[in-house]
Amino acid sequence: MVLHTENGMLGMGPAAVGDQIDADLTNAGKVPVTELPGASDSHHADSFAMMRGGHLDVCVLGAYQVAFNGDLANWHTGKPGAIPAVGGAMDLASRWAEVNPLGRQTGATPRRGRPMSVSRIRALSVLSAAGLALGVAGAAAPAASAAPAQPAQRVQKLDQDQLRRLQQIRTALARQGVEAKVRAYLAERGLPMPERPAVEEPSSCEADTEVTRYAQQQAKRLTLTDQVVLGLSLADMLPLVEAVQAKHASQAPVSVTGHGKVLNSTFTQLQVFWKVDGKQIGLRGMTGEMLMNPRRVQAAYQAIGLPKEVSRVLGEALAGYVATSPGLDRGRNALLTFNAMATPAQAGTPARIMMGKGLLQAYDALGHGDVAPQVVLAHEFGHQVQFRLGMIDPKKAPTPQGTRKTELHADAQASYFTSHRKGRAMSAAQQREVLDVVHGIGDCNVSSQGHHGTPAQRRAAAAWGQRQAAGKTAVMPVAGFRSAFQTALPGLLSASAPHAIAS
Repeated sequence: MVLHTENGMLGMGPAAVGDQIDADLTNAGKVPVTELPGASDSHHADSFAMMRGGHLDVCVLGAYQVAFNGDLANWHTGKPGAIPAVGGAMDLASRWAEVNPLGRQTGATPRRGRPMSVSRIRALSVLSAAGLALGVAGAAAPAASAAPAQPAQRVQKLDQDQLRRLQQIRTALARQGVEAKVRAYLAERGLPMPERPAVEEPSSCEADTEVTRYAQQQAKRLTLTDQVVLGLSLADMLPLVEAVQAKHASQAPVSVTGHGKVLNSTFTQLQVFWKVDGKQIGLRGMTGEMLMNPRRVQAAYQAIGLPKEVSRVLGEALAGYVATSPGLDRGRNALLTFNAMATPAQAGTPARIMMGKGLLQAYDALGHGDVAPQVVLAHEFGHQVQFRLGMIDPKKAPTPQGTRKTELHADAQASYFTSHRKGRAMSAAQQREVLDVVHGIGDCNVSSQGHHGTPAQRRAAAAWGQRQAAGKTAVMPVAGFRSAFQTALPGLLSASAPHAIAS
């Protein structure tokens, strides 16, 4: 191993002591060090070029927090009088082969009882060779943890078989760039990288909905090791890849959601209602239980561009791990398929609507199973209408405002369809439930490209759609509905005016 220092030394040796100390020979932390035989020095700019150029294999950084999306906080605690010390962390983190943030969980923040460390860690690279989480099979929590871990941070005791599988997963994925491959695969098909369910703390934007509370419960079932495996393997993206790849409905049947009959009948009715030919739209189901099948996992990895042998090893290792993880529950944890998506028809790829079992499972548990499948499907079908109207251009990067507009429009279409007498003709009680369904999946990430509208805005859009259907016998043409919605949009956004972004 050859050690590199940010300030330009390649081949750093142990710390200098006694007569070895040379004030001009220090590491980036100003600690006197020695040079090993063959060491060389470079200009500071050249040293940073080595970092940004991706010429380092492993990086170890001190960290205060590691967020679920991979963001690293390591240069300022925010304490009064503290000196920000960003140093070369941004350069090191920008082009790594492997980054290993190391930190210490302190007892609590100034708000008593709140752990400093972020519980949902995204990538296995957070843990050097999985050493912090795994150590030796059956090892207890590391001594650096000064406070009892929260439920989502429990270190899972592993038998030798689980440890072997984790090591196989990590080794197989080394330098494969699996996240970049998934992003590229989805982008080619007009899909953004799905955002994992938000479990933010309650805020004035009502981020704490019944759906996010359910997601929190599911997240607490995961051990730190489960989170590490998911972050490294992107296993929760594989059911989506399988559904996109499925050429025939039998390969990813919507029946896996547990609502196949009502989804198929609603799909047929939507085509007639909006006068859209659905023969070229594939309705598919997504289930995390596919992770139990090594061949299906292998096929999904190969679809995104991983080599066949790497995919085979991953299929066997990941399926074996999922089978033995109580938190992943043999692929039944709802977070594995906590979404629904629509894709446009593109060269070589037909249009798709993909329904996640996990999302519908959440609504079943919340008592909305009688209306949610129809509402979610009608929302996704609304996106298919938008593709035909040119409201969404898959080739253009999404913006928060643009995404919010199309999502609220789809909410309005869904509630219009489910309440209209020529649609699902839901009762007044069911229509109130529809409002609860769309409210639950609003979000407060107003600056995110994937912002779908706040809970209040989504409820307002759905209520507007219901008002358009009230007492009507004729169905509004899709172009006319779009025009009416555009006129109403400013008022719908004001449902959460203090927290909304400009349209």
